[in-house]
Amino acid sequence: AVLSRRDRGGLAQLDLAASIAAWTCFHFGVSKCFARLLGHAKNVAGFAPWAAWTSLVNGLVVQPLLLALAVRNFHRVDERRESWQSVDAFLRMSWHDGSITWPLEQALCCTLGYVLREFRIARSASLYPDGLELPYALHHLICAVGAAHNFFAPVGAGLLAVNGIQCEVTSALFSLREEFPNPATLLVYRTTMAASGLLGFYLTHVFWHYPASLSFRLAYVALVVLLGGIRTGGLVVDLQAHGLWPSAAQLRPKGAKRA
Repeated sequence: AVLSRRDRGGLAQLDLAASIAAWTCFHFGVSKCFARLLGHAKNVAGFAPWAAWTSLVNGLVVQPLLLALAVRNFHRVDERRESWQSVDAFLRMSWHDGSITWPLEQALCCTLGYVLREFRIARSASLYPDGLELPYALHHLICAVGAAHNFFAPVGAGLLAVNGIQCEVTSALFSLREEFPNPATLLVYRTTMAASGLLGFYLTHVFWHYPASLSFRLAYVALVVLLGGIRTGGLVVDLQAHGLWPSAAQLRPKGAKRA
């Protein structure tokens, strides 16, 4: 198991801890700035507007930039450029490829920092929409466990990081839809969230064939299924609210009684 771009040891673990702490402070700072500008009223689909804008910064700015930096670093040392073999090599990288995977490592630390910030805020204030505290808390707990779990992957650092980043991007598009509700953002959210779920399961299928231990692969599959189930459930609830997906009552045969 590889904990970071460096060899295993106390220094590597301290390095990761420092990065996670730095990203947590970063997200706290962004949240504070937006809270001062936009206030604390939960008027964006049950969220405070500062929470939505913090999500936009994380998912549409920071995470894509870190992925772009990793791709740039990879192409500097890979001669195949745009070929499929180059994509496969990028996805299969291990954390030992430090100069290349450092931005991906930071993307995972950024995710952990974002989630830790949310847990800290949720302790002192009602951060999530009323009645949805448990699903959101569970969703973010799985994200945190998944991000930490990925640091122990012996191979597939690129794939695991890409899978996490694309989830963060689509989560930000949910915030975009709530902050700017119109048909265009609604369509973008629905199509990208559905595509994100399919992409997540496809990348998990690809990772299953990588030379990682069976226990690691099973744990990763379980995390993806749990997270994918929660995200898909949220999408279905949204579609039901707009009459685009049949509810349980509508699916029940006429005349049938509830158990």
